[in-house]
Amino acid sequence: MPEEPLQPEIVEELQPLDPDLASAEEELQVSEATVAAEDDATVVVEPAPKPLGQTIAMDFQAHSIIRSGKGPLMVRRTESLKQWIEKCIRTHRGAHPVHPVGYGLTEPVSELIGLSGGQVQIGELSSEVRDALMFHPDVNDVIEFEAILADPDPVTGDASVEMTFQVITGDGSVLPIATALTGEEVS
Repeated sequence: MPEEPLQPEIVEELQPLDPDLASAEEELQVSEATVAAEDDATVVVEPAPKPLGQTIAMDFQAHSIIRSGKGPLMVRRTESLKQWIEKCIRTHRGAHPVHPVGYGLTEPVSELIGLSGGQVQIGELSSEVRDALMFHPDVNDVIEFEAILADPDPVTGDASVEMTFQVITGDGSVLPIATALTGEEVS
């Protein structure tokens, strides 16, 4: 088979994309300077939040597992996060080796609700709860925190604090939380 003769190559001069630049050469210099500046910049890529899993539903007031048929009721997504929140604020940090370091409240609730003085130390309690909940990767913020010291239980004499707050999640949704704790309840 005979070889085809080589055709002359047509070369077209590239025109600058930016009409303010005088030539393609000048545009190349500007482009290279931009790339060099971008190389110095740090690009932070945050991983996507892990999907919320599932957990066993608890009745924290009755200290029991909620049942569904023959087994425990399983909750998912937002309800799973609400259960995690309830458990987290009822757990004293470091009390159980099964929990990771950083999980739970650092101060006993009895100290935070001021059993000796009968005053709720709202600032400290708010800070403790926020710090404990921020441990979860899907909790972005804790806002609108309110706490009220309830009358002591007439039988046990235990003081309790009723708390309401909102949790801002990784997807921007707002979870309203309302719960009550006694000093003896946190383990």
